[in-house]
Amino acid sequence: MEPNLILPPPVKITPQPVVPGLTLRSFIAGFLLAVLLCGINSYLTLSFGVIEEGPTIAALFFFAFFFASRLPISTTEMVIVATMGSAGGSLGFITNFYAAKAMTGEPYTVVQMTLFAFVTSLVGMAFVVPLRELLVVKEDLPWPGSRATAGVISALVEDGDPRQPRYLLIAGLLAMAYVIANTDGGFGLVPDEFALPIFGLGAYGA
Repeated sequence: MEPNLILPPPVKITPQPVVPGLTLRSFIAGFLLAVLLCGINSYLTLSFGVIEEGPTIAALFFFAFFFASRLPISTTEMVIVATMGSAGGSLGFITNFYAAKAMTGEPYTVVQMTLFAFVTSLVGMAFVVPLRELLVVKEDLPWPGSRATAGVISALVEDGDPRQPRYLLIAGLLAMAYVIANTDGGFGLVPDEFALPIFGLGAYGA
């Protein structure tokens, strides 16, 4: 007589939503953030001579926009948006050439500027493969900016505290409210600078 076999209860498996690599929201958000960062960097490089490539900024904004959506944010989406933001931010650097042309003679037309940006982007893409082999595969350089962006994406998507999106959203809203309400171009509700008499002559009543 065979012994009675006690089978374990069936395990109910909840299907997880499948998030494709390139989604419509990541493409649209990446495009808009690339245009925004291109404009910001155009202003920064012409006014102060500095530039911010923007992959981390793009990833943070994308996460802040979609962290409450039903479809979970994937690491691939964050990487796509960060890459598009970096491309748009780097493209803002070429406004230096447009400004130099305008200061030395007749400025470029809109068509010429568009073609210039398109051709330089193609040249950059053509050099991606050999430079990747040289600078990424063989040399194994530290790439601190890329590692920082990867750390931010990993902290938000994979290892993140569920309270992080709330903190990020609150901080972003407070920053935007301050920019809108300050006395330097805003509605004049709050001062644009504060004096803290802790260091320097102010600490001694001067």
